[in-house]
Amino acid sequence: MWSTTTSPARFPSAQGMIYNGYTATTGNICPSGWHVSTENDWMVLILYLQNNGYGDPSNKEATAFSLASKTGWYGYSSSPGAPIYNPSSNNSTGFNGLPIGFRYDAGGEIKQTGIEAFWWTGTAYDGNYTNYAKISTDINSLSMSTTGNHYGMHIRCVKD
Repeated sequence: MWSTTTSPARFPSAQGMIYNGYTATTGNICPSGWHVSTENDWMVLILYLQNNGYGDPSNKEATAFSLASKTGWYGYSSSPGAPIYNPSSNNSTGFNGLPIGFRYDAGGEIKQTGIEAFWWTGTAYDGNYTNYAKISTDINSLSMSTTGNHYGMHIRCVKD
């Protein structure tokens, strides 16, 4: 059962594999020469985007749109740099962050589709919690947080 396992697990979805947090921190999911993006990798990416013209012209810290896909987002935002603000300007980096949500532990439903994109980091908070990166439809910056390993999210591998 996904919600009670304390070992690596994966779940196929229409947008690719979804993994639990235990999988993200094992170090065994990416091909040789690659690793699961760490919290530090995401912070380096954010700083690079801010310092290299990928932020909104009115606010260089507003970089979510540069990572977000051009399609799939819904909702409303009056915040320049948010993925839904002007979707045609999204994805200038080629990252193509799709708003495919996360797998909820109880019942296994996929939640927040069209609203948020989530990626585990390889950075464990403790044995039962792992850090993740998130883009939300109406927020102009990528955020980092921590949640229980029983949730399901996608993983981005980074070249060593």
